[in-house]
Amino acid sequence: MLTFIKKLVREKPYSKILLHYIFYLTGFVILKHTVTAKYIIHCPLDDKIPFCEWFLIPYASWFILLIGSPLYFLMTDKRDFLKVTFMMFNGMTISLVIYAIFPNGLNLRPGVTGDNLLCRIAYSPWMDRHSPFRKKTN
Repeated sequence: MLTFIKKLVREKPYSKILLHYIFYLTGFVILKHTVTAKYIIHCPLDDKIPFCEWFLIPYASWFILLIGSPLYFLMTDKRDFLKVTFMMFNGMTISLVIYAIFPNGLNLRPGVTGDNLLCRIAYSPWMDRHSPFRKKTN
């Protein structure tokens, strides 16, 4: 695997742009542990939207796309790779800056009555502890 990565960086030096993930994830973890949400974003419509555990599947797919899209375009087309990473990394970095300046959060966890695998995943201690949307309490 390491040999493959070294070969890829030699052949496509612009692939080093993916190192931005290290910067982003470091900033995300620092903000998550040091910033408390002061502004909860909410509207009455939020209360009318029922919890549907099946939406966990497209939600989790988003994280696969965050890695898969840049890797796909890295292998297929330099111009598209640079466009997709420019858009993604700018958006991700801007959101970190907004969170730092305007500490906001969402409180979208309704009670769940289901007992299937997706409900258990959605409300597992891991998901709650690592959720970027949870309201921190001291």
